[in-house]
Amino acid sequence: MNRDSIAIVDCHVHFVDVRSHRYPIFQQRSAALESVVGDYSALPRRYLPEDYLQEVGECNVVKTVWAEFMSDDPVKEASWAQALSNESGHPHGLIAQADFLSSEVVRVIDSYGCLPRVRAVRQHLAFEPSGDVPTGQLDLLDDNAWRERLALLCKNDLRCELEILAPRLRGFANVAGFYPDMQFVLPLMGWPMDLTDTGHQAWKSGMRALSGCKNVAVKIFGMECIFGLEWTIE
Repeated sequence: MNRDSIAIVDCHVHFVDVRSHRYPIFQQRSAALESVVGDYSALPRRYLPEDYLQEVGECNVVKTVWAEFMSDDPVKEASWAQALSNESGHPHGLIAQADFLSSEVVRVIDSYGCLPRVRAVRQHLAFEPSGDVPTGQLDLLDDNAWRERLALLCKNDLRCELEILAPRLRGFANVAGFYPDMQFVLPLMGWPMDLTDTGHQAWKSGMRALSGCKNVAVKIFGMECIFGLEWTIE
């Protein structure tokens, strides 16, 4: 098959610009985050669609989906990504960020509803923007007030993406069951960070529980973060 005949959709890219936004992840190094993604200090502070398209070279990337990069002003960041799309055509879809316990969440979600490229909204429940494992947030999946606020996505026809660690897979399944008509997205296969036999079995059990949720899509990416670069290269 001719490589040029294969149309590629990249469903998770980051465009960033420290001249326009403040990214807490760049302000201080985090041992927790570096334990899974490696030393991220060398990441470019400015990376735009033209940089990406130059790197993918001859690959026939026809569409891209941008994911927020945990800036301290998520609405501004999403609006900026929308402007990039208006100017260059990339990205074609946006994944924005929200904290569903924030007093500003109604305004934030309504703002996203006004951006035509926003397709999904996600909350980080695995790592804070600082890169630390959150404290006190692991029980949010069981919090009724937090769950009820997810309904804000429905009126704008937005999908819900939740980044969690593997021990919360059953909690994720419960949330998805609470909104059977909403599309949920699980990134990074639920972060199976415990790679021991016991951890592997627990992750598989959680994924089996999640498999009964027809409204959940699972993203398979970031293999190097989960299994390490050596495994990926082999």
